[in-house]
Amino acid sequence: MKTVIGVFDQRAQAEAMASAAISLGVPEYRVEVMDRSAKPDEWFEPEGRAVALRTLRSFTLMGVALFGVFGLFTLYGAMVATGAPLNTALTLLWVFLVVGLLSGLFMGWVKGRADADDEVHRFREAFLSGKVLTVVETDVYAKAVAQRMRQQAARMVFVSRERKPWRLAVEPEALAAAAAH
Repeated sequence: MKTVIGVFDQRAQAEAMASAAISLGVPEYRVEVMDRSAKPDEWFEPEGRAVALRTLRSFTLMGVALFGVFGLFTLYGAMVATGAPLNTALTLLWVFLVVGLLSGLFMGWVKGRADADDEVHRFREAFLSGKVLTVVETDVYAKAVAQRMRQQAARMVFVSRERKPWRLAVEPEALAAAAAH
């Protein structure tokens, strides 16, 4: 089950989105409007997997493409300048492609983790500053709901595979007391 989370400035916007999700065919019990007045033990955050995987893919493709170009130059240079046989030149090309793949995977993993952490941090800041969430759990309508959220001026839209409990650095009671002030 996917969880689609939209972050809205006002409660009326979030409730309008909840109604729109229900009109799309999502069962009412799978739609929720939440703000920070909810109990802290009910708080959750989106998983950053989608952001991390998107970054990982792009860096991997970039690494393979970049090192592939260098490999083609090496292939040409090995055959023309040194008269190396085609097998040796192709082996050099494969080495460059593998190095590009591995470096792209590593750089994408590091950058993807950082980007995912940034997205979750932005979500937390928005939620704690008083933004309102519309939370929709669905598999069938996930894309349509996310698209509708963007059309209805959601500040952020997250599509997660699951609800991840909010990792609280302090006790929920202390957080609730701080939010009340």
